Amino acid sequence: MTEQYKEPLKPPIAQKYVFLAAFLLTLVMILQSNIMVDGKWYINLNRVIVFAFNYLTWAVSIPLIYRLTGHWDLQDHWKRNLVKWLLITLAICFVQLIISNLLYYASLGILNSDINDPFGQFMSFFQRAYLSRLADFAVIFLVLRGLTNYRKLNAQKVEVAQLESQLTESRLEALKMQLNPHFLFNALHAIHSLIGYEDDKARSMVLKISNLLRRILELSNQPTIPLSDELSYVKDYLDIEQERFHDRLLIKYEIADELLEASVPSLILQPLAENALKHGISMLEDGGEILIAIQEDNQTITIRVENSIPTEASIVSESLGIGLSNLDNRLEQLYGVEFERNCFQRDNRFIVEITLPLTYE
Repeated sequence: MTEQYKEPLKPPIAQKYVFLAAFLLTLVMILQSNIMVDGKWYINLNRVIVFAFNYLTWAVSIPLIYRLTGHWDLQDHWKRNLVKWLLITLAICFVQLIISNLLYYASLGILNSDINDPFGQFMSFFQRAYLSRLADFAVIFLVLRGLTNYRKLNAQKVEVAQLESQLTESRLEALKMQLNPHFLFNALHAIHSLIGYEDDKARSMVLKISNLLRRILELSNQPTIPLSDELSYVKDYLDIEQERFHDRLLIKYEIADELLEASVPSLILQPLAENALKHGISMLEDGGEILIAIQEDNQTITIRVENSIPTEASIVSESLGIGLSNLDNRLEQLYGVEFERNCFQRDNRFIVEITLPLTYE
């Protein structure tokens, strides 16, 4: 089960990119701080230093700002929290202004620049500088909020995709499990008919059923498998059914070798074979034939199962029970609308055709 999304403690942008942005902004200010003196261009070093420390202190404080403001929701009780938010914003901007200017005046002292009354200079531009810091904070807050919402949206998309995947797997598993009791009932009925008459065959069928049940467990978590594995399973299933029908059942296969590695839904052939036996062969006194034919056509794979039916019979797909209904649901879960299933009669044959995209694992 997926966990509910929790806001990470780290900012939605790596710190190295924050410092890179501060460096680029400093370069911009260097280009904008050129002044002309006596026909020559000079860089205003004081301006470069003050903006460099401004951007640097903002960059260093990004993790702290995110911890203090990352949980702010502009739609969640904003009136009640407005005073608190304003106080935090004013405090952050004030501290940043003090620290950046202390670094600025310390750098000027190291460079032996003449400083006349630094405190007076600071107070003279304090109001303008403080308003500038408030504007900087607003930009930083909006950028962090936008990146946070983007990260949250992506996390929610991943969570929804995981939930949809889990739902699909659960539905496929439930539909598969509805198929197994039908097979088990027929197989046990066949064994019951052999006990006391042909015990060797009965023991052989018990071993085959055991092998089939083990393979069902192995396939339960595999939505698709190679066609060769699916054929191996359905052949074992039909071998068991042949013991029940004896010489009344003839089975034919027409499968191209190049398709044996193609991917098909697991347990797709068993319900088709089961319906062929139940609604076709079992209704014929002299038995009949089941044909399983699989071919490729224009990047699709067509699975066709034909079975003999009484001449006077009229079978429609709605009467074929839970087998085909579950199969349709499974195919819809796996392929959406990219599959097609048709059922029709031709003379004394009933035909089920399923067309799927041709894929390989």
